[in-house]
Amino acid sequence: MLDVQNLSVELEHKSIVKNLSFKIESGEIVSIIGPNGSGKSTALKAISRMIVPGEDTVYINGDDLISLKSKDISKRMSVLFQSNEAPADLTVEQLVEYGRTPHKKWFERLNDEDVEIIDWAIEKTGLEKFRDRLVISLSGGEAQRAWIAMSLAQRPKILLLDEPTTYLDIAHQLQLLELIHSVNKELGMTIVMVLHDLNQASIYSDKICVIKDGAMVRYGTSEEVMTRELIRKVYHVDCEIDQHFKHGKPRVSLIGIAEE
Repeated sequence: MLDVQNLSVELEHKSIVKNLSFKIESGEIVSIIGPNGSGKSTALKAISRMIVPGEDTVYINGDDLISLKSKDISKRMSVLFQSNEAPADLTVEQLVEYGRTPHKKWFERLNDEDVEIIDWAIEKTGLEKFRDRLVISLSGGEAQRAWIAMSLAQRPKILLLDEPTTYLDIAHQLQLLELIHSVNKELGMTIVMVLHDLNQASIYSDKICVIKDGAMVRYGTSEEVMTRELIRKVYHVDCEIDQHFKHGKPRVSLIGIAEE
């Protein structure tokens, strides 16, 4: 589904991402983790073509990302970053409707299928009672769900999320991650997300990509990635690893700053 080969990004003459390579199979959830400033969000922007990658570095179903038209990319991929702003007079329903834009011709009206998908996205994100509310009037968690609903209405094959739980309280973080997991299972949607919380990445991911200083440290399952040695190397903290009682995935308990 998504093949990244030796992806490098240089901004203002500084190397941000260095020879990043990994493959994501159709229907997988992959989380990108690493310290602040390690190049996680920059890598996501290059994968989404918000930053133009080099030729022969990012492939979607075998097609070079550079060769695809923007509308074709929008049909296959949706990306949602941390900060999103909507016009002051835009309602939740109108925002979600924008998700159908890549599938419509210029000035083409919404059809019954579009309306059904929009209603599904609003219901799936629990926004039925907010559909006529202005987006700017919503709380942080509600607004995040509205933007997610727009992305779901787009019906992409790949959904890219940059720190989707940022600014949300614990309950809303878990609700959002459960929603992402549910959509992944229901639609077989491939999901790539940047996360900070190690335990959330461990529980909700099929694979984890660990980046430090723009370079790959390890790519694999939670069991392969969540080790005391790797976390110490990447984050400079000591921890204990046990098994989550419910999910069976590795669980990280931080002890403190690692001594040199």
